[in-house]
Amino acid sequence: MTVLSRTSLLCAAAVALAGCSRDDLYGEATFTDNVAEAYAECDAGEIKFLSSKHNLRLAFRACGSNKFHQTAWSPDGTILYFQLTHGGHLLIGDEKRIETIDLETPVGPVAWLRDHVLAIPLPPQGVIERGESEEVAARQAAASGKDYRIAIYDWGARTVEVFPLPGLREPSDLAATGQGNQLVLTGIGDDGKRRPYRFDPDTGAVTRVLADIDADMQRLVWVPAADMASWSDAEGSELVRISTGETLRELPGVKRAIPHPDGRYVALEVEGAPISHFDQRTWRELSDDARQREEARKAQWLETLPEWAPREAMPPELHILDLNKDERWRITAWYADHFEWLAPQPYWCSMIVWGIENKQLHRNVAFTDLREKLRMADKGQVPYGLERWPATETGSAVTQGSDTVSDPTRVGGAPSPKSP
Repeated sequence: MTVLSRTSLLCAAAVALAGCSRDDLYGEATFTDNVAEAYAECDAGEIKFLSSKHNLRLAFRACGSNKFHQTAWSPDGTILYFQLTHGGHLLIGDEKRIETIDLETPVGPVAWLRDHVLAIPLPPQGVIERGESEEVAARQAAASGKDYRIAIYDWGARTVEVFPLPGLREPSDLAATGQGNQLVLTGIGDDGKRRPYRFDPDTGAVTRVLADIDADMQRLVWVPAADMASWSDAEGSELVRISTGETLRELPGVKRAIPHPDGRYVALEVEGAPISHFDQRTWRELSDDARQREEARKAQWLETLPEWAPREAMPPELHILDLNKDERWRITAWYADHFEWLAPQPYWCSMIVWGIENKQLHRNVAFTDLREKLRMADKGQVPYGLERWPATETGSAVTQGSDTVSDPTRVGGAPSPKSP
């Protein structure tokens, strides 16, 4: 299959998902999300305009109730895994249809081992009832004394094998090692700390990785192609070399860091500046009369809210770190998290979009090509929708300490301007 055809299948996936209606199937909406959605009506035309303006291709209907938990593209870009409240589903891009995976609800994000083979973390058998909250489910599992499990789901062969995960609770952050069915994951051991391990389902062996790191991790990203991993806790993230355990970069305030397979770029998920639920900029300018009506509506709404109710949202923000040039760029065009570099196309990426142009919109899966923006940044230009970070009042770049970059010979070159 050519790279071009894989890109076409990504587009086909968007077409297939755009026609789906799954209202009331999704969970994980926060009070903040509900306030915003109750105040502002969904405008599909606005969402389509804004996403097209910034070359964001949406996978789900613009005004659908798209409150999903996790997403993951297969390595060849032909299948999209997405998780709803009560289980996992697959969008088969070339056939434009959706399948349900007939297993219990996963306890964490899945990982693709190969093109059509998924690793899925499951709770102990017969312990957790469908629909339980994560906190209740964790207590039930801990009290049972039974093992959590890893399911290997082969979509091509239509088979599933389930393996016990001895000695670890609440597995998460699954990633393929590229060696058969072996995985790297995080789990909670007897001391109550979450740490990284390698798990071989065929032998049942569980061994520590990055053993010199004793922190209680919240997240782990494992990218063997770049020989890089990142781990995160409440204070920030740290980029490390897999082969040596060497620290490459400390990233305070970064919730999750995702290295690109070429080793040069790292996507950073951070918390953005607060945005009002009631006065968000949009691509359409309001007339004076319309603005007055909106202000009156805002005042009326605020009067009905209790004192403890939040008035602002903290949007998820994305930055791109260039290890080669020691430059960091902030994406200003949209807000998103659950970032993923897509394997079929260099510098294509996928994410769950929170909003566009400072305006909160319905959550959606979007994918886009960052090639041209990265190429322009490499040439010293400022791409549309990006800005240097941190910046002075005039917007010029601030030096960020190049002495913390390790082994620069490993990082990739600038993106080619030629489309594949």
